[in-house]
Amino acid sequence: MEDRPSQEFSKYLTFGARDRLWGVYCTCLGWTCVQPGSPYPPDPEQHPQRYVWAWSCGQGARRVLEEEFQLHYITRGRGSLYHGQDRPRSLEAGSVFFLYPRVPHWYAPDSGTGWDEYWVGFTGEYAQSLRQRRFLSPRSPVLHVGLCETILDGFQSLTEIARNEPPAFQQRLGALVVNLLAQVRGFSKEHRLGSGAETLIQKARFRFLENLARPLDLESFARELGLDYPAFRRLFKDYTGLSPYQYFLQVKIHRARHLLQEGNLSVKEVAYELGFDNQYYFSRIFKKKTGRSLSDWQRRSCP
Repeated sequence: MEDRPSQEFSKYLTFGARDRLWGVYCTCLGWTCVQPGSPYPPDPEQHPQRYVWAWSCGQGARRVLEEEFQLHYITRGRGSLYHGQDRPRSLEAGSVFFLYPRVPHWYAPDSGTGWDEYWVGFTGEYAQSLRQRRFLSPRSPVLHVGLCETILDGFQSLTEIARNEPPAFQQRLGALVVNLLAQVRGFSKEHRLGSGAETLIQKARFRFLENLARPLDLESFARELGLDYPAFRRLFKDYTGLSPYQYFLQVKIHRARHLLQEGNLSVKEVAYELGFDNQYYFSRIFKKKTGRSLSDWQRRSCP
């Protein structure tokens, strides 16, 4: 890698009204291999002027994307990102950074290291809704996911489709972008929490399955794991999105749906099987979690 010249691939994509209806469509994508001491971007003439003018003006200039999001993945080298009014943020191999519509920014590799960079631009109603719901947030433009083959494969799949433009290529690209966003979110959380957290969560899930028919003292279980309950609850919710208690209830309800669908047990027997002393409390919990009453579930699920 170090002894070959800088190189890049980029493509700016067409899209129509039908593509907009899909909810996510791609505006551009590409990859760049910048060697130490090489200019950035390597070949500005490959890009529309609105994308590259800031680099010809230096760090004092800031580019603004009007309606477009961008996702960048750095797999070698180091660099910096200026995002909005924030201080410079360091980038390194394994960093992912997001660019947001109407947020001024500037970024580049360090001249001493260069970098390898993959990027995709996208927009659409669904992308905008992810920002409104804070799955995409300008407050956290940089995440660290490590050197992840799954994410790299996602970018390579995007490039292959963009090169060939098969039928419905924008819909295919949009689906890959959504999957890539989910992968980035998941690997970032795993990297932040560490491998020890995953082991603890797996132990907790196993214990929940073991105790479907019995009461489970979550505070005592947390102490078994070497944590107090508040710390265990924070870790579990950060990892799964649910508190331990709510997750345990969801597991019970999932099992209840299966038992009811088999049709061999009455509601009272299913409640007893899952450790509920009161079938009426079980009925209320079931409806709250599924949106359907037990009788309605049985009527629709059982022949």
